[in-house]
Order: sequence, then structure tokens, then C-alpha cells
Amino acid sequence: MANVDKPFGLRPVRHLNGLPWNGVTQKCYVPSTASVRLHIGDAVIRGGTADHTGTCPTVTVATMGDAAQVYGVITGFEADSSYPNQVYQSDDTSRYCYVCIDPDVIYQIQDDGAAVIGIAGVGLNANIIQDVASTAVTHPFLSGQCLRADTVGVNESFQLLIMNAAPLSNNDATIAHAIWEVLISQHQLRPWVNTGGLLGS
Repeated sequence: MANVDKPFGLRPVRHLNGLPWNGVTQKCYVPSTASVRLHIGDAVIRGGTADHTGTCPTVTVATMGDAAQVYGVITGFEADSSYPNQVYQSDDTSRYCYVCIDPDVIYQIQDDGAAVIGIAGVGLNANIIQDVASTAVTHPFLSGQCLRADTVGVNESFQLLIMNAAPLSNNDATIAHAIWEVLISQHQLRPWVNTGGLLGS
């Protein structure tokens, strides 16, 4: 039976030490100048500034591809009376969000189905791809980002390390659109990756 093609971005599930993800996040600010709509599950990059209080760093959607760093993943948005029941950030609006920034968190992510990775992909590297355009994401307003399946290989400059297939009852790792557990290897908070200040070089 085919895997369900239903992207959800990156979903934190556990720490490298084996403990379940503890839910700890950093409150961040998405300015109204953000060029795309942001969703739960989107990989983001730190923008180098902060909100008016200076306590919440700005974030925007991460660049996807070889050597592009990631600061963390959006796990939720602060309630805003201007946008009741809206669980994403609209274009040209400011919003506060919560971001998992721990570089030792393992995430689940669906591959985009451009190729069959198979179990031989475990231990290889991959990049993130915007499989569903942010403006087209509607239900259930989760990220359209996926693991890019057609360039998986041994490349330490890729953004993700494939740890294993996700141990889910409805997940078949031998066909397209499988769900994988990954570590963000190109992380802004990893000192051995970041050689040019917080944002890298």
C-alpha cells in the first residue's frame, strides 16, 4: 500500500540522548517584511535582529539547499486577537512564533517522492525542499517542506542527516513519500559548522 502524500514539514520527536522531545522552544518574531507565509513545521533561519523589546530574535524561512543553515523549526504561534484561530503567519503581517532551536533534536519529515530512498538511505545526507508552495498550503495549515529524495547521498554540506525510517505503523521505507527521522546537520548553533558568527559565512 502506498504511503500517504501529506507533507507536514519537520516535526520534533526526540533528543539524541533518547529522551522524548521536551517541548522547550524559543519565542521568536516574524516581521511584516517576511516574504512568504510561515507554518508550523517550517525550517527557519535567524534574521540578525529582534522585536522592539530585543528579547525575541527575528526569523524567516530558511533557504533550502546545499550548505544553507537552519536555526530551528516552528512548532506554534502565539495567539493574536487580530488573527483569531489562525495557526500560521500570513504574508506581510508580523507574528510571534515558537521555535525549537536545540541542535540535538531529531525530527520526522516526509520525503517528496521524487525518488525512492529505500533503507540504503539511512546514514546519508539530504536537503530540505519546499514541496508544496507556502501560498498553496491549506489543510491543516502545516508546512509544505519535505526531504528532497532525488539528491540523497554522502555530502556533509547537505542540511539533514537521515538517522532512520520513522517507526510508524503506516510508514513503508521502501517506497516513495516515506517518513524519515533526521538531524539538522547544517545548524546555526553548531560551532563546528558555524565559522562566521551566529549566521555563518
